[in-house]
Amino acid sequence: MRYTQFIQSNALSNALIPYFNNVKFNNPVAITLTLKRVVTTSDVGLRTQSFLDVIKTTQNIRYFLNRLNTKIYKSSFRRFGKCLKVIPIIEGDKNTHPHVHFTFDIPPHLTDDEFIQLVRDCWGQTLFGYHQYNFTRIYDLNGWIGYKLKTRTKDDYARSVDWENINLN
Repeated sequence: MRYTQFIQSNALSNALIPYFNNVKFNNPVAITLTLKRVVTTSDVGLRTQSFLDVIKTTQNIRYFLNRLNTKIYKSSFRRFGKCLKVIPIIEGDKNTHPHVHFTFDIPPHLTDDEFIQLVRDCWGQTLFGYHQYNFTRIYDLNGWIGYKLKTRTKDDYARSVDWENINLN
C-alpha cells in the first residue's frame, strides 16, 4: 500500500468507526465467512473458471443474505422488507484468503445454534461460499467494529465496506 493510500485508509477508518459504533444491536454476533478465489463450472461440456472480485463478492453476499432473510422471515422478507440488521466488511489480499466479517443482530425468536445453522446452510449454497466459518458472541461491539475496520489485509479500503448489502434498520 502506498503512503497516500495508507493516509486515506486511516482517515476513512477514523470516520467509519464512530459511525458504526453508534448502531445499536440487541443480540450481536460476529461471523466470519470465507470465500473461494476461483470457481470452476461445467455447462454442456464447457468448463469455465470464474475469479473472485469485489463485484462477485458483493453479489455472493447479496444472494446469501436474501436466502438467509427468506429462511428467517419467510414471506415477510419479500412482502414487507423485514430483514436482519447486518454490517458486512470484505477483507482479503494477495496474502490473506478472501473473507467477510459480518456483524448480525440475531432475531429474538432464534437461538444462537439455530441462527448459526441457518447461516452455514445459506452460505454453503452460494457459488463462492467456502467451508471455513468463525462464529463468536460479541461482548465488546466497539472492539469488534474496530477490528473489522482495520486497514491491514484490505486491498482497497474504500471498497471494503459492502454498502450494497448493509442494513442498519
